[in-house]
Amino acid sequence: MDAIIREKLIELVIKNSNLTGGPGYTMQKSDETRKVKDITDDTDLITDLSYNSVSAIKLVVDIEQEFDIEFPDELLIFEKLRKFPTLYNTVLECVKNIDSKDQSYTYRFF
Repeated sequence: MDAIIREKLIELVIKNSNLTGGPGYTMQKSDETRKVKDITDDTDLITDLSYNSVSAIKLVVDIEQEFDIEFPDELLIFEKLRKFPTLYNTVLECVKNIDSKDQSYTYRFF
């Protein structure tokens, strides 16, 4: 289940980034070429994917809808979610909390 959640989260992160073209897209930024081949544990949504406040809000909404979760208010600070591993672990924790309360949840979104 964790791998499926990670894969779907990566899709949402790329979809809501300010890059176009999805994985493998090359962009020019400050005379530096960046390639989005994969989202890794080092990925920073702001510096690597050009996220801003609007794209961050869209991402949070998409995540909440996709996984049928609600982020706790104290986590809705973008600095806390800007690194991919932190975002992934937060989503995973929220999904697992719901899953422990409702055993059928896992099968609802997969």
